[in-house]
Amino acid sequence: MKGKIHLDYRQRRGIGVGPDFDYHLGRWGEGTLSYYYTHDDDAKTNFINSPVHENRQRLEFSYLATPTPMWKSARRCGIKLTPA
Repeated sequence: MKGKIHLDYRQRRGIGVGPDFDYHLGRWGEGTLSYYYTHDDDAKTNFINSPVHENRQRLEFSYLATPTPMWKSARRCGIKLTPA
């Protein structure tokens, strides 16, 4: 397993932070788990004029396995979390 931390400072919009983890399970597969949080100091609207929340989060999971040469499986799931 290996990982890294993202720490972003955006001059006009504020801080964003989150870890990424890469895992390797031998022939049973490998994948990534990522999380990112940002607090937007200048939250207004996006390019389609929808409101943008000041606290935004993203969670992403991916998995790829090839246990035998005849069988391969891949999965990817992502979710964006915003307050209601």
